[in-house]
Amino acid sequence: MISDFLKKIDRFFPTPGFLTFNPVAIDITPRSIRLMSLEKNEFGLTPKFYKEIPLKKKCELSSFDLSKEIDTESIAEVIDSLKNLKKEFKLKFVVVSLPETKTYIYRTKLPAESSSNLASAIRFGLEENVPLKTDDVNFDFFVMEDKNTKDDDNDLDVIVSVFPKDIINLYTKVLKKAGLFPLSFQSESVSVSRSIVRYGDKQTYLLLRFLKDQVNVGVVEDGAIQYASIVPIDADKIIKDFSSEEANELNEALNKVLIYWFTNKNDGTQHNKIETALITGNYANSKGLKEFLERKLKIDVEIANVWSNCFSAENYIPKIEREDALNYAVSIGLAIKAESHA
Repeated sequence: MISDFLKKIDRFFPTPGFLTFNPVAIDITPRSIRLMSLEKNEFGLTPKFYKEIPLKKKCELSSFDLSKEIDTESIAEVIDSLKNLKKEFKLKFVVVSLPETKTYIYRTKLPAESSSNLASAIRFGLEENVPLKTDDVNFDFFVMEDKNTKDDDNDLDVIVSVFPKDIINLYTKVLKKAGLFPLSFQSESVSVSRSIVRYGDKQTYLLLRFLKDQVNVGVVEDGAIQYASIVPIDADKIIKDFSSEEANELNEALNKVLIYWFTNKNDGTQHNKIETALITGNYANSKGLKEFLERKLKIDVEIANVWSNCFSAENYIPKIEREDALNYAVSIGLAIKAESHA
């Protein structure tokens, strides 16, 4: 059962009541499209159907830049793949992940008296925290539970998530060309967190999603994503040689995140030290990766359980292999969101 606190997270582009139309989760990455549908039963939430379609040409949606031409060929392949999924599974309504490259997350303090109109208070200070005009973005927020800080106890501790309207419009256009109707969008990191961090777990985790050309990095504390970034890296080269230049680059990038997290106090909060990393994605189960990360980061590393908030492995074993399921962390998180509003 989803906690009241985590339901607050589900306010990304507020989810309307028509999610009772049983939307399906779609995760579009540069190299593939993954689909997941969950159903409620006596075991909890179990896979109804799922599928992955590899893309022949790297998809440019995640690196969308208004100042450059978009590769129409790669978008055409995405649209065709979505059309095939729509036909095969009779899809109509979907919930969709948005790329971490276009996500802004920040934490701020607001006076208690602003609680009656938090949206306006956040809007007023938004341009101080993200490099975008207020009129050019959609944003969402939720208020953290009480936590000891040096600030006035009456202050509201708020996390704000921001997406450019242009990226939302682009994804909506692509989906509608495929005959699909997006009901909700959510960042990849929030979806991963919903999949692999157990409800009610307040610990601080480093979340790592290994894809072919990048590692998605997130930090979750008190059940909420509070940091997200991407390390562009060739994962194949890392797995083949853990002493490679790419492996060293990843190590440096991740250690910078660990240091930044523990030392950054711009929001007035003393963050907990990260002691555990949870890994998902195509390469998460690769031989030697867990040991490499533990050795370099000096923290515990665990291969994530993407079904943490779906069912107990003691009562139900899905048909999808555990290694394959690691690729579906984002779409599982999206599907949990959809089911929580059904």
